[in-house]
Amino acid sequence: MRVPTTGKILCTLLLVGAAAALAEDWPTYMHDNRRSGVSSEKLDLAGMRLAWKVLSPAPQRTAWSGPAFRDVCHTENQLDALRNFDEAPFATIVGDLVFVGFSVNDSACAFDRKSGALRWRYTTGGPVRFPPAYADGRVFFGSDDGFVYCVDADSGRLEWKYTPIPPGDRRLVGNNGNLVPQWPVRTGVAIADGRAYFASSLTSWSKTYFCAIDAKTGKPLYRVDGGTSPMGAIMVYGPYAYLPQGRLSPVRFNRETGKNLGSFGGRYDCGAYALLDPDGDLIANYNHRRDIGLKKWDPKGKAVLANYTDANNVLVSDGVLYALTDTTLSAVSARDAAGLWSVECDTPHSLIKAGDALIAGGDGEVVAYSAKSGAPLWRQEVPGRVCGLAAGNGSLFVGTDRGDIFMFNSKKENGKK
Repeated sequence: MRVPTTGKILCTLLLVGAAAALAEDWPTYMHDNRRSGVSSEKLDLAGMRLAWKVLSPAPQRTAWSGPAFRDVCHTENQLDALRNFDEAPFATIVGDLVFVGFSVNDSACAFDRKSGALRWRYTTGGPVRFPPAYADGRVFFGSDDGFVYCVDADSGRLEWKYTPIPPGDRRLVGNNGNLVPQWPVRTGVAIADGRAYFASSLTSWSKTYFCAIDAKTGKPLYRVDGGTSPMGAIMVYGPYAYLPQGRLSPVRFNRETGKNLGSFGGRYDCGAYALLDPDGDLIANYNHRRDIGLKKWDPKGKAVLANYTDANNVLVSDGVLYALTDTTLSAVSARDAAGLWSVECDTPHSLIKAGDALIAGGDGEVVAYSAKSGAPLWRQEVPGRVCGLAAGNGSLFVGTDRGDIFMFNSKKENGKK
């Protein structure tokens, strides 16, 4: 039977819609406000090729240089670098735009996802430690200059900027080769319910400003002294905001009022790495020695639910917890910790999940593993230590400690047959 023309059009539209449904944005640091690192994006690994790259004129300028030699609780040579949240550039991927924050040139930039052409650059007064967060046609990012910026996503035009720092406190201090105010914004920005949340601080013995801003107008809703020293990506889940602090414990805040609701566990031996699992439980590195690994806490910080010894990174997806150590990648049941599989690997620095693939960063390479078995699926060499990963709309973003960024697309995206 001959198919009517309208039927052919309908079939074509359905096929196009099904293909589009496989693509997913990566609209903020580590995909979402839980910093889960998990996306339903299904990458065409068989056809994945390097599409473009941007090489940095200098290595990544981290906020803190290496581990402390000692602190009030530890003697010499017992400490790891725990404020290492910005070891590489990270990206946000929305449609055909890629947004990146740079510490080397104090800017946020937008690139064409397919070609790598620079669409715009917005320069601030200090390093931008986290990628812009996208919402409603705008992107939001914080800077070491103490400001949070909102710019139009397409043009880079400034919509508003805000600093919680009083005019009389704009004194600058030296920090790892930069002059910065005593309240840089090193938490990134979380957009939720029409509000922009962030915090600014430098040390635990001075004020901390935890803020909520109307995301559309830039009007401040509250600015409170959080009594903390947040260093690392802010997280949002339900009525709460969570802030890691480097060597101090993560802290939970009431999003409506800004009230500090207390910290998780002991005061010291923590880190800047943290995420929230699908139930809102906090997973964070919780010792100055990496061989202790990560701990999982209930949302209110009242009880330790699990320990992940030796783990550098974890992801939780579809009832499975994936743990990355210096030498292994493992999958266990998130419910009862029953082992599912474990494989040796040498990609210990970063981990995300895109569809059925786990993407891990190592020294000079990025590798994709099967989420079902751990079998390697794809491997690509890149210079430097791979610490920044993002996957969206058929593309894989890779950032290294050299400050370089690489974008991998399928052959079709690259215009090849």
